[in-house]
Amino acid sequence: MFEVYLKKPGCTADIRLQLPATDAELLDALDRAHIVNERDIYSVTVYQCEKDYLPRFIPESANLFELNLLAKRLDGLDNWERDCFEGLVTRESIETDYAPIKLERLINMTYSTDGCQIAYNVRDDSELGAFYLENGFYDERLRGMSEDMIAMLDTEKLGRASHLDEGGIFTAGGYVIPGDIRQVYSSDNIPYPHKPDYVFALDIAKLPEAGDQNNQSYVTVRLPAADDEINSIFEKLGTEGIEGCGFSRYESTIPQLSEAFGFLEDFHELNELSRTMATLKHEDIRKLKAVLEATDCESIHEATLIADSLDEYDLLYGVIRTEDAAMLHLQKLLPRDEYEALCPHINMYTYARELMGEEMRQTAYGLLSRYDGGQLEAPKPEAQDMTMY
Repeated sequence: MFEVYLKKPGCTADIRLQLPATDAELLDALDRAHIVNERDIYSVTVYQCEKDYLPRFIPESANLFELNLLAKRLDGLDNWERDCFEGLVTRESIETDYAPIKLERLINMTYSTDGCQIAYNVRDDSELGAFYLENGFYDERLRGMSEDMIAMLDTEKLGRASHLDEGGIFTAGGYVIPGDIRQVYSSDNIPYPHKPDYVFALDIAKLPEAGDQNNQSYVTVRLPAADDEINSIFEKLGTEGIEGCGFSRYESTIPQLSEAFGFLEDFHELNELSRTMATLKHEDIRKLKAVLEATDCESIHEATLIADSLDEYDLLYGVIRTEDAAMLHLQKLLPRDEYEALCPHINMYTYARELMGEEMRQTAYGLLSRYDGGQLEAPKPEAQDMTMY
């Protein structure tokens, strides 16, 4: 519905986000934008919208979470309701000389479409007058007039009189008579995102037997889950284990792992990874996402190895400039007096670029490195010993 960019003063990156977004996606966007609490000042700019008339009416100081609620509400409307919403917005803009409209009021407009009326493909006064004539809206006024006289009527004047009397609005879709705007939502109750109570979610179902129709119902499994909870799901599906199941949807609250799962054989390892992640503090989750990004992790097994070895990595959250990587590297190598004497004579940007990709990596979450100074790469499983007989 919307494409927005988050920008925090002093931060070089514009964080792109598609709305509507899940709570997990919102929280991750705040992490990437280095917005750590509600007191942080940042801007939200709407760059694209499915309804191109709408961005101009969204205030520059739009609250991200209210904007997400508006996107959710619009995404849930059918075409008729969206056309009614446009009529409500257009009427409001005319009455306020095209000033921005508070998000609270825009959200309440999405709850008020049932009081509207629409005549599709009627886009001016003349078409409105003709539409009303054809559908008998003027029967009382025209009583006693011959068809020839009616045919000579000025449909533009009829339509103008009607639309001014009704308070109607011409939109791209047609003629809308907006209704009253109901007060359902209040900005006193902004829908702040909450940390999800799961790490992964799958919709699974029992695989059909040979010759049976594939009409099995799916059950949503949220991980981490206890073994008895998983077993009860298998029992409900009528299967002894995950081997007899298939899945239709996989969701991860970690964006770097949104495409990492593809085979149900990895189901139990996925649950173990989710159990580990459920115990991590927020700053460790941030570090995990940084390592997954830096190492281009593509598998659940590699992600599990990373999650088990997070203490080997150092993430400097909030370090967002390339030059900072060089400065921090030199601070580790040199005594303070030598560092301060050397700094004015070094091109920090060039020096940092030589470090990047091996010892350090600038990620969306900050500057990442290993405590041992090693290269940043996905850990590999240890090869099993082979005995020859």
